[in-house]
Amino acid sequence: MQLEDEVSRLESELTLLQSRINNLEGQKNKTSRNSSKPPSSDKGRKKRKKVKNSRTKSGKKTGAQPANDGKTLLQVAAPDHTVLHEVAYCECGADLQEKEIEKVEKRQVFDLPELKLEVTEHQVEVKMCDVCGKLVKGKFPSEVTGIVQYGTKIKGAILDLSTQHFLSYERIQIFFGDWFGKRISGHLVNTSLQQGHRILNGAYRQKMVSVLLKQKILHSDETGLYFGGSRKWLHVISTSKLTLYHPYESRGRLAIEDMGVLSHYKGRIIHDNYTSYPTYKNCKHGLCNAHHLRELLFFEEEQQATWAYQLGVFLCSSKNHVDWCKQQGQTCLNPQDLTAYQLRYNEILQLGYESLPPDPPAKSKKGRRPKHPQHNFLNRFMDKKEEVLAFIYDFDVPFDNNQAERDLRMVKAKQKISGCFRTIKGAQAFASIRGYISTAKKNGIAVLEALEKLMKSEPVMPF
Repeated sequence: MQLEDEVSRLESELTLLQSRINNLEGQKNKTSRNSSKPPSSDKGRKKRKKVKNSRTKSGKKTGAQPANDGKTLLQVAAPDHTVLHEVAYCECGADLQEKEIEKVEKRQVFDLPELKLEVTEHQVEVKMCDVCGKLVKGKFPSEVTGIVQYGTKIKGAILDLSTQHFLSYERIQIFFGDWFGKRISGHLVNTSLQQGHRILNGAYRQKMVSVLLKQKILHSDETGLYFGGSRKWLHVISTSKLTLYHPYESRGRLAIEDMGVLSHYKGRIIHDNYTSYPTYKNCKHGLCNAHHLRELLFFEEEQQATWAYQLGVFLCSSKNHVDWCKQQGQTCLNPQDLTAYQLRYNEILQLGYESLPPDPPAKSKKGRRPKHPQHNFLNRFMDKKEEVLAFIYDFDVPFDNNQAERDLRMVKAKQKISGCFRTIKGAQAFASIRGYISTAKKNGIAVLEALEKLMKSEPVMPF
């Protein structure tokens, strides 16, 4: 009897250890292509399997397409400068200086003009009033506040170099020194950024939030952001025309509430199912299927789950069908196709439940028993069917959350190029101005023009 108990105990331990081994091997094999891990975490790994491309061929030839006009450099009708190169003698030695010109061949060179800072002196008149005897003087422009100062164009260029091209303070100073012969101070860089942030944090932000609340679809995501010596978070809420960034100490509901959008939003928010988002019941939700495809790829390749392959094919084929319907001018699927998709979706999930690996053994008797990752994934797809398939029910709903991910991608490049932010003020200034630039570009507004207006306290609001 004692021997049987000992064997039973050892078998239980063996099962638990085998489960932990499988779990650790799965974590080791997760990369950015089969999970939500960032590409930066893939560095230093040994040679992996050949990447499986999930994109389908478009059937188009490589290179420029027939409808592409091209960007060839063309000659202009009125060049800024003309230099005539005369011909004086023939190769045989004959003098050609008095000969009539038969024709002129032209070649044009596009180049930079001489770069230098322009100084504009503002003067106001002072006159004596004959009636009251007071001295009366004119008014300087509102942006001209000092006896000597830098103009709004230079300050706008500083914002552009810092928040769009990710130059550090020192490299911005070097740039102005090399290009214009005038090395600006680091204080000017800092005060320009803070001035832009203060302007954008007023009426502009209030208007941005009010317009976001009226949108049918919003995208939301977050990424790590280092400032103050530790890892914090940068949140984004965006559309194809609007971008709002928000740095915060933590990730989750507190940051979302501080942004002041989702707590009052009535439309549909697209996200990656992070635990804070489903708590907002005042709006509809849509899940990012690009994340789902990566998770399914992991189950397919590492755990040989047939249902995962079928579900991945189902999502991609349904997306292609919806895209084709949009191209044909349709606004929704016909009822027969919609019913067929729903039935197929349920069939695949049922197949997944029938072929589930055993759940890992519990480490203790307390709490809920753990479930296999495949089991948790299937439960999510069963419980949130409407959020997963929202793109086939409503053609305005996108298949994935790539809009928010694209808006965050270049923020990571900022940290790679110029390092972290030293203070929360620096991170807030970058987030405000970067969102302003992103919104301007999405609406076809020239960035330098928008930044110059910003430094005049007249930010463009393309809402």
